[in-house]
Amino acid sequence: TNPYKTKINSLYPNPFNPSVNLNFEIERDDFVNIFILDINGRLVDTIYNGYINKGSHSYIWNAHSFTSGIYFLKILTSDKTISEKITLIK
Repeated sequence: TNPYKTKINSLYPNPFNPSVNLNFEIERDDFVNIFILDINGRLVDTIYNGYINKGSHSYIWNAHSFTSGIYFLKILTSDKTISEKITLIK
């Protein structure tokens, strides 16, 4: 059986300034889009766009050029969309 589920494990620190650690799992080898949306749902940054192996992964989003506020991390795979709220406080 596959020990992985497609999910966000942790976003820390949250609130953050200026960078946040994004820890997540992908349940199978897949093409994945990871991006950041603003509170209005507009794309503001792309973290990763490409093929990724199943398992646990982490990225760092450095938001030094962004304004304080609420953002959403969104992960899209071929069959799932997951998102989580993060807060940037400067």
